[in-house]
Amino acid sequence: MFLTGRSAIADKVTGLSAGGDYYLTKPYDKDELLAVINSLLRREQSAQEKIAGASVIEKGSLTLKTDEKKRS
Repeated sequence: MFLTGRSAIADKVTGLSAGGDYYLTKPYDKDELLAVINSLLRREQSAQEKIAGASVIEKGSLTLKTDEKKRS
């Protein structure tokens, strides 16, 4: 998440392209900031729950077999 005073579209595109999930510019409302944080935390929790329920996780050439505690 980017929290910045730079509000040009090019800055936003650069920040989001660099991997940011959200780009919040100053001045910002504290309720908006808290809502964004809660949203990002919910997304992370959902991703963690999916991983916890999976017996095989693949990322590129890496395969993790969680039930066997092995990788191949």
